[in-house]
Amino acid sequence: MNEEPPHSRDVPQPGSSGPDSVQAGIALTVLLHILAYFVFVAVVALLDFNDSLRPILVLLFVGVLQLVYMLPAYLIAISRKRRLTARGLLIGATVTFLLNAACLGVSMAGIALGR
Repeated sequence: MNEEPPHSRDVPQPGSSGPDSVQAGIALTVLLHILAYFVFVAVVALLDFNDSLRPILVLLFVGVLQLVYMLPAYLIAISRKRRLTARGLLIGATVTFLLNAACLGVSMAGIALGR
């Protein structure tokens, strides 16, 4: 008599760590960032930039470049009905963007002060 409706088993629980979870989205974000880092380093090395420009390029373009791979990942997660994974992707991308903005601000302040 105490049976759950069949549809309640299909609803992902917020604390779950299965294929549709916030943790999976954040882990996917970290994995995509690592892959993008290696691709970016290879491209910068192939273009033979001055060594002093490389850190500045990384700081300036991380936020912009993450749109290139995070937006499709988010749209794929939404199209596959993985809302929690999409939420984790957004959380990871937001944290990355905010950390990048903070690092860029500190770097620019250091350059402006001549340090």
